[in-house]
Amino acid sequence: MGQSSLTNRLQERIGKDLQYIRVNGTLVGFIIGAMLEAASRFFRMAMH
Repeated sequence: MGQSSLTNRLQERIGKDLQYIRVNGTLVGFIIGAMLEAASRFFRMAMH
């Protein structure tokens, strides 16, 4: 079995799972970033 054949088989089997992980990672990162930004702005306003 050649390397390109192995790569193609792996992509067929786990490609959808990897895409799901990428999308979830992006969404979770966005939500956490938005929460941190909101908390930061809240505490800056509370200090003044």
